[in-house]
Amino acid sequence: MKFLKSTYLPVLSVSFFLIAYLFIVSYYPGKLNAGFYSFKKNGLKPYFTKLHVDKNAPKKVIKKDSLVNDSLADAKKKPKLDTSSQRILLIGDSMLEGLSIRLIDYCDVNNHELFSLIWYSSNTGWWGKSDTMTHYINKVKPTYIIFAIGSGDISVQNVHEKRKPYVEEILNKIKGLPYAWVGPPNWKEDTGINDLIAETVEEGTFFLSKNLKFERTSDGVHPTTASAGQWMDSIATFIMNDSKYRIKLDVPDKKTKKHPTYFLMAPKPPAE
Repeated sequence: MKFLKSTYLPVLSVSFFLIAYLFIVSYYPGKLNAGFYSFKKNGLKPYFTKLHVDKNAPKKVIKKDSLVNDSLADAKKKPKLDTSSQRILLIGDSMLEGLSIRLIDYCDVNNHELFSLIWYSSNTGWWGKSDTMTHYINKVKPTYIIFAIGSGDISVQNVHEKRKPYVEEILNKIKGLPYAWVGPPNWKEDTGINDLIAETVEEGTFFLSKNLKFERTSDGVHPTTASAGQWMDSIATFIMNDSKYRIKLDVPDKKTKKHPTYFLMAPKPPAE
């Protein structure tokens, strides 16, 4: 028994004084000095404070009004939905065949007109170098443009250097009209055309298609009609809900008997 007292009593005494020291140094409001020695704060007060929860402390209440105001602020940030009838000009390459078939259903339900300008085998260079786009914009007088240009640039090397001026020129040709640019439905990894378009167009106008899953026709490139329809559904959802230039594109509940007004151009590059 004497052995236990002589062994544990000093240990308990040291432990008691150590714990007392920690509490005193933690909570003492001013500087604590002992002779010429000044004790430093040990930073344990926040830890000890967390261990003690005051049940009588007032709880922080979030007012419903603040939640409503936050929701209104978020709504104000979102571009306004244009519910008026549109004259939509769909511009691009052969990918437009499948997109047009589904887009006309949307246009019928939402009281829009659809014009589809297809230049087979075209790329951003063809559209940027020629006056074709300007000619049909003046002819159709669209209020909204959807580009589906870029499939012909999938494999272009040094694409930023070779194609950026043409992408910029395409945007210059639309004269400030509201638009959305649909990226190509990649059947293989591109050399940078998607990144180039995304970084050149206005924020909120680019729809990235490359990560979608497509069923392809026998050429392994073009989406089937059904798959293109699903693609168009995704594009329409983006335009109506998330794009910078939002227009009304409620989902159609039936197929229309109407057809787009087509302008078809042969797969021939513009004259130099």
